[in-house]
Amino acid sequence: MAMVSCDKTGFQYDGLIDPDHQTNYTLADSLTASMRTFQLDSVITSGSATILTGEYTDPSFGTLTAGSYFHLQTPATTSLQIDQNVIYDSTEFVLKPNKYYYGDSMSLQTINVHKLKQKILLPTTQTSLYNNETWPYDPTPIGSWTGTIRPNIDSFIHIRLPDAIGRDFLDQARRHTVALTSQADFLNYFGGISIQTKSGNGQQVIMGFKGQDTSVYLRVHYHLSDVLSTPQALTFQITDNNLQFNSFKSNRSGTPLAAFDAIPTPGYGRYKSITTDSTGHVAYIQASTGLVARLDFPTLGGLLNYGKFTKVLKAVLILRPENSTYRDLTLPPKLALCEVDKYNNVLDTLSATTGGTMYGNLVIDKLMNEQTAYTYDISSYINSQISIIGTDEVHGIMIMPNIGDFRSRTDRILLTDGKHSTSETNRLTIQVYYLTYQ
Repeated sequence: MAMVSCDKTGFQYDGLIDPDHQTNYTLADSLTASMRTFQLDSVITSGSATILTGEYTDPSFGTLTAGSYFHLQTPATTSLQIDQNVIYDSTEFVLKPNKYYYGDSMSLQTINVHKLKQKILLPTTQTSLYNNETWPYDPTPIGSWTGTIRPNIDSFIHIRLPDAIGRDFLDQARRHTVALTSQADFLNYFGGISIQTKSGNGQQVIMGFKGQDTSVYLRVHYHLSDVLSTPQALTFQITDNNLQFNSFKSNRSGTPLAAFDAIPTPGYGRYKSITTDSTGHVAYIQASTGLVARLDFPTLGGLLNYGKFTKVLKAVLILRPENSTYRDLTLPPKLALCEVDKYNNVLDTLSATTGGTMYGNLVIDKLMNEQTAYTYDISSYINSQISIIGTDEVHGIMIMPNIGDFRSRTDRILLTDGKHSTSETNRLTIQVYYLTYQ
């Protein structure tokens, strides 16, 4: 094992070694790690209270298309008597941006509103809905909007819907039919909504919208036939948060990730993977498409043969994104480290010494793009692995976004490995501080 080290003599550490021997405090900053990109079968996207829609073509990850599915709730005003002489005005569908976007926010975007053919139901073997699932909807949209969304400025997006839909709802409300007075009957009558985009029209953005309560609704406007023409409305808000989910479709043709298509599907509970040696010494991570990275430390056992080794005092892992691959895109704000077994089953999430999950404390070098990094103290993990070297129980580290980001974000990152050809300030680094004695 190659080591670059520096020794500091004269330190005494009570209880660690024989006090009659002098201690050396050594830094090994070239401990090697192997790195792979893994493709998870699926990730949960239901229950996020976030609607994602749009399309973005990335030279590294390919084209990603996002859409969303959810139910609407019957309006509360149906419990009131609606005058037979009310006059219909218009019908609209309303979305509220949540300030999240992936890509170019100035890109022209098309949003299509589709009616579901049937209500959303959880399969009997599932408790959630996933990123690779869809739900049948009428191919012809009931409403469409094209324009530029300013996520930090625009409060709502208003999409005009056909008058026939609004007049029908208003008529059902007048007659107090079960289609509007019973939620179960309403879902059988009007299955729900899917928000989709117009694929292949050159747009370069996936936009986020709030998916809860008063932020998303279908509204029928009408007025009373009185002297003041008093305006009224029937409002159908989003409901059943646990059944609202986002769906993603990827086309990776022409990218290094296309290599996944040629890999046979592994057995149950196993995942496809590609080593960074075959992808330009970078690993690919993207929550919405289930891409994560794994680290293993094949040379860790060499520490036991390096002098009279006693104990790792501190081990620091520094993860760095590849330069120039994130200038116009948002990096994942949090990357968690999960201890996994040889079958990639998650055993635990690495925690900080002060408690709580470590997410890397991302620092972004906005000037030179060279010092951007996520930094972790993995001392406890390294010591635990040293204690079981030689057994079949040695574990790796899976690098993945915060669990909430799997449901509500499409950020991606290319992480360099320790062999990346750029400068040392743009490579994965592991610094191990340990004790030896004379």
